[in-house]
Amino acid sequence: MAGGSRAAAQALVLTQQADLLRGLLATALGRHGCQSVSGVPIAKVLALAGRVFEQAAVDADKLMYLEQQPDAAESLAADRAHSGAVADHVSVAVIGAFEARSRRPD
Repeated sequence: MAGGSRAAAQALVLTQQADLLRGLLATALGRHGCQSVSGVPIAKVLALAGRVFEQAAVDADKLMYLEQQPDAAESLAADRAHSGAVADHVSVAVIGAFEARSRRPD
């Protein structure tokens, strides 16, 4: 574990996979999104990715305690605040793009 997290490496690769991104976009679009990617139901794709990310989080927690970094908790809180702001910005952009597309005449 001290050498790094295999789950984190897998999660990093997953973030670059088009099927995962399509699944996330489909879910963000709700009823307007597709129900599967490459023949696999969206829920199954996201559940698998979720398990990988969950293991990466467990590994990160173990590594944090292994290294005994006193400011790690402060860093985590700042990262969470930043992540929330980024997620809000992305949500607004996706919704705005979808609304603009909906208003276009066919």
